[in-house]
Amino acid sequence: MEKVLEDRLKAELLFHVLLFSYQKVVRDILKTGSAIFVHPTLNAITEVSDKMGIDLIKGETVDEVFENYSKMLVGSGLVKGARFEKISPGKYMLNIDRYIYAKTIHAALKPKCSTCRCALVAMAILEKLSGGKAKLADSEFLEEGTKTVIECQR
Repeated sequence: MEKVLEDRLKAELLFHVLLFSYQKVVRDILKTGSAIFVHPTLNAITEVSDKMGIDLIKGETVDEVFENYSKMLVGSGLVKGARFEKISPGKYMLNIDRYIYAKTIHAALKPKCSTCRCALVAMAILEKLSGGKAKLADSEFLEEGTKTVIECQR
């Protein structure tokens, strides 16, 4: 079992390196033009999850759907806590607490100008529910989690 956990950590590290590196390279090369990739990527998240039978949109309101998404994240065992704080209408702060790989991954990668993958999914959910476009926000990477503003562009 220990070997499985060690291999899982290595794979998670590689997947994070891939995501953060890709985000950084695209932003470094295209500057603000990198935004052209955001909304097609968010649309792909919801399209693929629908095809795979992953019900991301469970609930009647944005608050309910975000609450159910939080429960799914906690239920996965990857995080100890996931909660959305409503900042204003249509604007939330996603708090991810005690992500099981954060101490290793965040310390090793020290990501900047990147968005947490949990937040990217939340942005996809908000786009689908609102019919608007989510505003890409960089996450604040903490020792054991992340904080990311989730909102639609005005």
